[in-house]
Amino acid sequence: VFRPQCAGMSDFKSSMTVKILGPAVLILLFTITWAASQAVSTAFDRPVLAMEKNRLLNVFFSLILTFFGSISAMAFSLFKCSPNPNNIKTLLADRAVNCYEEDWYGMLGLGVVGIVVWCIGFGLLFAWAIFVSPKRFSNPDFQTRWKFLFIKYRPDVHWWAIVFVIKGILLNFGFLIMKTGIGQIFWFMTILMAYICLAITWTPWRHLWVNVLDIWGHLCLWLVTSTMIWF
Repeated sequence: VFRPQCAGMSDFKSSMTVKILGPAVLILLFTITWAASQAVSTAFDRPVLAMEKNRLLNVFFSLILTFFGSISAMAFSLFKCSPNPNNIKTLLADRAVNCYEEDWYGMLGLGVVGIVVWCIGFGLLFAWAIFVSPKRFSNPDFQTRWKFLFIKYRPDVHWWAIVFVIKGILLNFGFLIMKTGIGQIFWFMTILMAYICLAITWTPWRHLWVNVLDIWGHLCLWLVTSTMIWF
């Protein structure tokens, strides 16, 4: 289910709840899958059928990191309000909902939890793993669990995943502090250009052409964003 409305959750609260709790559903699916593999392994006395915990965590956290920008967008969606000519701010995700009114306040707690757990929580967890990696990387369990954080980057830029996480948070944070469209455009351009400059300086990816593709892709995004100024 990619759109909550397709599952009959067309009202604001149901739709927003599904969006913010999306990562929790993913955690549940991974947990059920792991438990099922353990049960099958025990039932048939085949240890090879049991999923290895650290490998499964590596896959799960890899998905979280890959889609961190989208997860941040969902977590911040409740706080992305836009002004209107009648001086009433409405939610960008649902123009029928007025910000700072009863329906909005009813979802405030869940929205805060989403930001704290999915954005700050996962971000700090990844930062912790990177920070302790020099001392713990000789541990095979640590290598297997956190491989996704390091395998794509050069050893001297093993911390680049932190930049990726910060970029995802800052791009969405601009909707909160910039209330005008032009301000949000310049915010996007600033964050994208900062990332481009850092990528050029550090060339974090192991292969040269991946660095070129990353820089070129972000430069294209910057150019497309800049054209929105005319509208």
